[in-house]
Amino acid sequence: MGLTNRIVETASYRGQGNAREVFWDDDPVGLGLRVFTSGRKTFVLSFRPNVTTRLLTLGDFGVLRLEDARKRARTELLAVEIEQAAL
Repeated sequence: MGLTNRIVETASYRGQGNAREVFWDDDPVGLGLRVFTSGRKTFVLSFRPNVTTRLLTLGDFGVLRLEDARKRARTELLAVEIEQAAL
């Protein structure tokens, strides 16, 4: 199930302690909404340029809208693909 504007707006932290709480999107794969214990929400991108998984913060919800986060995620994924092809 992908993220929707409603999910992003109403998401709240439900984790235990300081566990990472991320709601994942499916377009593009790797885009997520991270919710902190404080209530802060950021868009993140998870990707694997090699064997190590990276979690890149794209920006805060409120500054970025969901559609903006999707565009930025696609741009970052393309940059990773280009970089890997050059190696």
